[in-house]
Amino acid sequence: IIVIALIGFTMVVNQQMKFIVKKDLGYSSENIMVIRVPQTNAKVNILKEELALLPNIESTGTAHHYPGYRLQDMNFSIDGTPFPFKFGFIDQQAIQTLNIKPLLYFTDAKEKATNGWIINETFYNNLKSKYSDEQIATSDFPFDENQTKNAADERFIIHGVISDFHYASLHSKIENFAFYIAKPEARYNRFVLVRFKQNKIKEVIAAVENKTDEIYMGQPI
Repeated sequence: IIVIALIGFTMVVNQQMKFIVKKDLGYSSENIMVIRVPQTNAKVNILKEELALLPNIESTGTAHHYPGYRLQDMNFSIDGTPFPFKFGFIDQQAIQTLNIKPLLYFTDAKEKATNGWIINETFYNNLKSKYSDEQIATSDFPFDENQTKNAADERFIIHGVISDFHYASLHSKIENFAFYIAKPEARYNRFVLVRFKQNKIKEVIAAVENKTDEIYMGQPI
């Protein structure tokens, strides 16, 4: 009985491992290095730009939140209809580094747009159940006196839509989610995300350590 139970347990674990390996997360977590900087100031953007120039590094970005990290909650309310959502602060380069797929943009600036939100497909579809495509594209929502002020101003400016991705546990249903994109000089994020070439981890770690020591001299990364 014990042997049969152990075999059954092994088979279940094996199935779960296969599920995790094959599951499409909606973003790519492989070959990603997350660097937490010791100070949130302009140096984080300098580090991001300097690292992007190094060999074996494909892309870099900065983020205050990333998939799997704790997120913040907000409620976007219009005409008494609440649209609660989770959100994080990030730059467009980090979205590209994570390979999160953009679906559409509502501004000519596209991926360069700042001071606004990039919402996920679920959030977009929920908004479409009440508002027209034109209202969403122009962020022309009725003003609600009870609406919580967001990070930009009293208007909820939507720059575009990204595909759904798992920002939390796979046990959690994908719900309304948004990234806020601030101007680089307006907000400094705490993490630098680095995508590096396959099988180059040792070289990249050494290069990153040297570069971070130049910018944050004597401070642990």
